[in-house]
Amino acid sequence: FAAGKIPEVKVNRLLLRNSSVVGVAWGEFIRHDPGMPQRVAKELDSMWQARKINPLVGKTFPFERAADALREVEERRAIGKIVLAVRE
Repeated sequence: FAAGKIPEVKVNRLLLRNSSVVGVAWGEFIRHDPGMPQRVAKELDSMWQARKINPLVGKTFPFERAADALREVEERRAIGKIVLAVRE
């Protein structure tokens, strides 16, 4: 809410799309355990490297095309995960 406006959600859209909204107080996790995000990222990477998880990647966009990636999601054309490549 850095811009000062609290976003609103139209709950009928959630019902029609069989979607859910989950709020997470991420700041509290980090405040109590600053190393947790790095540990989680390492564990996920380890699981991916070991092929224990295999996310379906629909499309990959370079970071410069982040707006195109968001448009893909917004227009409901995304199948699987949309990946933003921040490094080559």
